[in-house]
Amino acid sequence: MFGVASGIIDKSDLLALKTMGVSEVYCGFIDKKIAKTYPPSLNILNRRGEGANFTSITSLAKAAKKAHALSMPVYVTFNGLYTPEQYPWLTKTINKVSALTGISGIIVNDIALLLMLKKQKYKKRIVLSVGASVLNSHAVSFFKKLNVARVILERQMSHAEMVSVIKKHPDMEFEVFAFAGSCFFIDGFCAFFHNYNNHTTQVNAKGCHRLKEMILHKNVSGADYFNDNYIRTCGLCALYKLKKFQKRIVLKVVNRQTGADSPVKVLTQALKFLKSSKTETEYKKYCKALFKTALGFNCEGKKCYF
Repeated sequence: MFGVASGIIDKSDLLALKTMGVSEVYCGFIDKKIAKTYPPSLNILNRRGEGANFTSITSLAKAAKKAHALSMPVYVTFNGLYTPEQYPWLTKTINKVSALTGISGIIVNDIALLLMLKKQKYKKRIVLSVGASVLNSHAVSFFKKLNVARVILERQMSHAEMVSVIKKHPDMEFEVFAFAGSCFFIDGFCAFFHNYNNHTTQVNAKGCHRLKEMILHKNVSGADYFNDNYIRTCGLCALYKLKKFQKRIVLKVVNRQTGADSPVKVLTQALKFLKSSKTETEYKKYCKALFKTALGFNCEGKKCYF
């Protein structure tokens, strides 16, 4: 069975997520002191802004302990690109967070940080962030040498490319984007902000979201790509082609900035039907109907992750 990973914030209901079918959770942590030097809204330490991260080690410890009691591993994101002056905080914080009961590991994409963790013989699991932009099996081979236990595959890979990579690395776990989110760039090559205002879901007019507004309102090249379901990028149909590898794949729901459980419900409904569906056509038909019911508009087959 596929694993399901949901993002959480300090107010997330872990028991409800477990009941829905979530097998693990991920979150961010930026303490209040360091936030004065590197504001979360600038995304220097973490690829999500304000309201998307735990800011108290006490609240993180409480959530991790509860997740542990529910047998839900917790992974903490350290997925920025770091400078030497940030390493004292980074080293101290990774060690502090990793020592908490319930924390299974961290999510990383900075190669220098991976090298440091290997040198320090970091004991917990390392998940390679999508920010590392793994696009082929050679990249997986490279990161294996840096003690990576799981690789998050790039959104823009095709079904065939994902299957090819997974087949060539039978000893590796993979993570695949399944539902929600809206990025249409390759993460590792993107310098736009992932910026959210104070504890809300309102997106500042910056980065790719600003580009979206320009395309929509000025009708420049690319307008056909965007419409209201731009923000509901979906990978549900792809799961049929990946189900033969489901024991090694965790499906990621992009909801860390809000902790919303609605995309989790959509994904777990699709997975229930996947178990009994006899053909890919039957499964895709169900997913399109689910998309319509859950979101209120038709799937046009243009907003697929893969």
